[in-house]
Amino acid sequence: MTALAVQWPDATVEGVKLDYDEARIRVRESGGRTVEVVAGGYIGYETIGFWDETIVESASLQSDTDFLRTCLAKVREHNGDPPRESGNADRNLGSFQALEIRLIDGARILCAAAHFESVIV
Repeated sequence: MTALAVQWPDATVEGVKLDYDEARIRVRESGGRTVEVVAGGYIGYETIGFWDETIVESASLQSDTDFLRTCLAKVREHNGDPPRESGNADRNLGSFQALEIRLIDGARILCAAAHFESVIV
């Protein structure tokens, strides 16, 4: 599992963009640098408890979470087990991780994907 090159504590989530192939989470670190976390071949995205905070408390990348298991179960329910081939090559690899970003008010941003990378904007 690759660590993301993001200084998470006190960073600000500036936006999220979802399209067919990837999810992008734009973060401005407390030092001013802007980074996009790119989730290639994502299979799930969820924001829980969002109210009015966008400041990050912590973030972690994990290979076994309840959220990831739920995403995989839904993929199998709708597409067979093993799932039929996707039009996205990353999804077809069949190996996934979950990113959890916890905001300072307890809200969480969750994303499950085949791979994650950080890109300086």
